Amino acid sequence: MPAIAGIYQMSNGAMLGNHGFKLMKTIKIGSSDEAIFWQQGQIFLGSVVPKLGETLPYVDAEKKMAITADVHLDNRDELFDRLGIKEERETVQDGQLILLAYQKWGRDCPNFLVGKFSFVIWDGIEEMLYGVIGEKSEEPLYYYHNQNTFAFCTSIAPLLTLPYVEGVLNDKWFTTFTNDNEGRKSEVGLFITPYEQIMQIPPGYMFTISDNQLEISLYRKRKSFGSRTRSSSYDEYV
Repeated sequence: MPAIAGIYQMSNGAMLGNHGFKLMKTIKIGSSDEAIFWQQGQIFLGSVVPKLGETLPYVDAEKKMAITADVHLDNRDELFDRLGIKEERETVQDGQLILLAYQKWGRDCPNFLVGKFSFVIWDGIEEMLYGVIGEKSEEPLYYYHNQNTFAFCTSIAPLLTLPYVEGVLNDKWFTTFTNDNEGRKSEVGLFITPYEQIMQIPPGYMFTISDNQLEISLYRKRKSFGSRTRSSSYDEYV
């Protein structure tokens, strides 16, 4: 089963060590899948992909960018045309295509994507981590965040293996989801998990983390290019 994971060590004095490898080791990998990872400085990105499938994470060393993704795009030809790519289209994989879209449109890039996708990009020029969980995604992206570290994964269990994550149960989650109070429809209920230190980013949302600041918001729905809908900040709900 495809999966993505990663760690951003924001404090210059902190070291990644083998925490990224521990994260990947805990992810369940099927016999037809393989785990691939990339680490540079304070950044670790990993993915579980089908064997002989797409190579992710994909790294653009010249642009100082890397992407890990679980993605299947349905509008590749449209994106190639808009990006001006005329040759060797068959060799450009979906993850690379998203990175090219990000390089052209920045954080507006999900408005140009059609299909199922969850991706996280490291932008080494901006020193920013940027991620999107597509509206058609079946699972949220789980994360842990403190003043030094941002760790994420498409499942909770690997995050609980990290030495700085405590598996304290979240009473608020149990109160919200075990009572018949329509809690699942509330905005707060979108972000909490059964564990106090682990939150989630639901489908249809994007996040950026820069200068130790985490921002989560809805990305605009792609009804048509140039269309606009309201963007809501996560800070409104916590």
